[in-house]
Parts: sequence; C-alpha cells; structure tokens
Amino acid sequence: MGIKSFARLVRVNKAIRVLRKPQRSLTQVYLQAGYCDLSHFIHDFKSICGITPQEYRDNVSDYYSEIAKF
Repeated sequence: MGIKSFARLVRVNKAIRVLRKPQRSLTQVYLQAGYCDLSHFIHDFKSICGITPQEYRDNVSDYYSEIAKF
C-alpha cells in the first residue's frame, strides 16, 4: 500500500469515529478528518466504504452501536 492510500485510509477511519457522534455535522466530520472540501471527502469515503458518509450514519453506525446482537 502506498503512502497516499494509507493516508486516505487513516482519514476515513478518523471520519468513521467522528460520524458515530450524531451531534457532529458532516462539515465538522470532514474537517476533523483532515479534508478541505466535502466532495473530496465523500468521494474517498465511498471508494473505501462503498457507501456515502450519510448512508453510513443513517444505517451502518446503528448496527455497531447496539450493545448486543442475537
């Protein structure tokens, strides 16, 4: 993995942690993750995760925030 790909992965990972805080806007998320603009953030996030940050927040993060799944 190249340095650019690794840096992108680190920034998206940071964004995922911030996305789990529902009080944070998408603007706050991409700025805290080190992105300069929303479109670049969405592009990188979708290329790594397969869904947009908003789709992640609406669907996936609920699954992982539950205490127990049976």
